[in-house]
Amino acid sequence: MNYQQDNNMAFRNFFRNLWDYITSTIFWKAVIKIFIFVAVVLLLTSLYLRLYTRHGKEYLTPELRGNTLPQAYNIAKDKGFKIKVIDSIDNSTENPLPPGTVVDQSPPANFNIKKGRTIFVTIIAYRVKKVPLPDLPGYVSITQAENELRPLGLKIGKITYLPSYKDDGLVYAMIYNGDTVQPGYKVPKGSKIDLVVLKVMADSIVAQPVDTMKAQEQESPMWDEF
Repeated sequence: MNYQQDNNMAFRNFFRNLWDYITSTIFWKAVIKIFIFVAVVLLLTSLYLRLYTRHGKEYLTPELRGNTLPQAYNIAKDKGFKIKVIDSIDNSTENPLPPGTVVDQSPPANFNIKKGRTIFVTIIAYRVKKVPLPDLPGYVSITQAENELRPLGLKIGKITYLPSYKDDGLVYAMIYNGDTVQPGYKVPKGSKIDLVVLKVMADSIVAQPVDTMKAQEQESPMWDEF
């Protein structure tokens, strides 16, 4: 009996002491400290995750093609990207663009990448490449001359006919900027080369050197587009 009473008394004392502790100021101060600690940990974790996921967020690349290099640089910078020129190409003879114009980019426009990444671009060369003139005089017709000039990025300009008694339709001389030029002479790509072409006349006038005999000039409609 005494043993059971002692146990009951011990339980009553334990719960009384526990209740006294729970209702004490010390306990609630400890609870508040733990709550604040947990709240701070959760807040810091949330901020870290938010910053981390934002750092890894991807954005659409802007359209840089058609813009000059300074314009493309500003567009990319405003969007948080960098650009780097990796190649330059010769200007088109059909639809020439200003030197430095962006004609290709990698990654392309509207491609998802992270901010701070580099967009690689190809531009129109600032310096025009020069090419040597082919050997045309005395050997080729107008059509053949066009076929040899076009791959070099050159065009036929004005056609001047020189009276002759033979070699009708063959190229007699090449003119660039008003001067007679020889095969191998280098001119910028996209240039127009005027041709002096032999033409047999009814009276069979014998051809003289182009710089001493007045040639009969005639614009040929078939070359207007060049």
